[in-house]
Amino acid sequence: MTERDPTPPQPPAALDDELVEALESHDSETLLSVAEYVLSLAEWKESATAAEVSSSSPSSPSRSQSQHPSPESSSESPPSVPDHAAVSVVEIAGERYRYYQWREEDEIKSETVRLPDE
Repeated sequence: MTERDPTPPQPPAALDDELVEALESHDSETLLSVAEYVLSLAEWKESATAAEVSSSSPSSPSRSQSQHPSPESSSESPPSVPDHAAVSVVEIAGERYRYYQWREEDEIKSETVRLPDE
């Protein structure tokens, strides 16, 4: 286990003070849930943008393909995660996690796996 840094991380400049204060008032479990949601939302928005870009210029690669290595190719999914799950890698409090998300009927399911230190 690593020592706890006594100073909290600095929020991105793009976040308004009200949002920062709201986030800082929650416990770690809620913040991890929010992080999962924010990643899913960002991926959804990025895929919508990529779909728009690819429909206007099919020869250019999407942003996610050109700037990020594929998390799917770096490791096999846990047995409980279906093959069609979306995969992303996120860093929270200095720890890296692989986040899996998929839909089963009308329900969105997810699983988070801590990555080993490099």
